[in-house]
Amino acid sequence: MVELIFYGYDEAPNSRKVLHTLELFRIPFKYCQIPRTWPRPDFQSIDIAYRRSPLFSIDSDMYVDSSLIIDKLCDIAQHTDHHVKDNSNYRAYEAFGREPFTYAVGLIPDEYPVWQDKGFLADRQELVGPGRDFSQEAFKKARPYTISYFCSYLSVIEKSMLKGDGKKFFMGGDLPTMADIYGP
Repeated sequence: MVELIFYGYDEAPNSRKVLHTLELFRIPFKYCQIPRTWPRPDFQSIDIAYRRSPLFSIDSDMYVDSSLIIDKLCDIAQHTDHHVKDNSNYRAYEAFGREPFTYAVGLIPDEYPVWQDKGFLADRQELVGPGRDFSQEAFKKARPYTISYFCSYLSVIEKSMLKGDGKKFFMGGDLPTMADIYGP
């Protein structure tokens, strides 16, 4: 039997996408929660120097990018009873959700504990690189623009895709699809 192990942390959007995909396809797996910042002892214990998360292990094969992980899960799901009929469109859903993600990150509330976590802030500053400021002050300064853009984006979704009809799932229907995983 193949052993599937997912390494991630609950607050990470990319981890959530993979966890929701595993749940949608009802694929059994083990979950190893990792710290949200480097170092990650679980990665180091298996000789992985990759800085980001999530990481997915299928026996001895390692996948270190959420898009690649979801590619593999869609492939696995095609051979199960829980295949989702629209998973061929998941790349379009991913592209659709990528741009507003940046603005959603910009909506981290002032009172959120990460602003007091110096290790997290240093880790994220290293991740975004030079020339970009990952600080509470920078987020506060950009907040009016961020809120405006994000609200506009949500308005487009509401008017053109949901049409205000009270759909339970993003694409309608009785069951969730890949669009619900990638959608806002």
